[in-house]
Amino acid sequence: MKRTAGLVAISLVCAVNTAVAAERSFGAGTAVGFGAGATAIKTGSLEATGVGALLMLPSLELRFFLNDTLSLDISSPVLNTVVIGAAGYGFGWRSDLHLTFNFGSGTARAMLGPGLGATIVTTGGDVGVGLVIPGILGVELLTDGRGFGFQVGARPFLAFNLSGIGSYSVLAGGVIGVLGFVWYGT
Repeated sequence: MKRTAGLVAISLVCAVNTAVAAERSFGAGTAVGFGAGATAIKTGSLEATGVGALLMLPSLELRFFLNDTLSLDISSPVLNTVVIGAAGYGFGWRSDLHLTFNFGSGTARAMLGPGLGATIVTTGGDVGVGLVIPGILGVELLTDGRGFGFQVGARPFLAFNLSGIGSYSVLAGGVIGVLGFVWYGT
């Protein structure tokens, strides 16, 4: 009887470990996107506003799962930084951290999450630092083995400067439609 109970307990532990191992624990990939945004700039008596297109070139996307339904996601548009610098506009870096809720248990999962980001811009010796409040809303389609995910979604954001270049005040916002490709490990 004791031996049978021990074998059952070992079998249950192995079954639980196998089920956990099938889920994702981390991921890395890229995303591209296109959208629209608006910016308002104020300095002294000068005020300017503008609306325009937003392009997100391939980014670095990292995901770290806290459990099956919750992940910390880091997004940095690395190629945008390279292109802006190569074009001679200065240096700009942005990284966002999302707390993403993953709803569902099959191969299609809804993603929803608030975030917090930071940006730094340098041009002509001046430096500006900004705060970004991003979000993520979308769907991820996973392969049967959970080794790859294809994401379709939207990333709205609101951004403002904490310390400006000169005496500028900047407020910006917009939304980018995103296609993401993420490879997962367990």
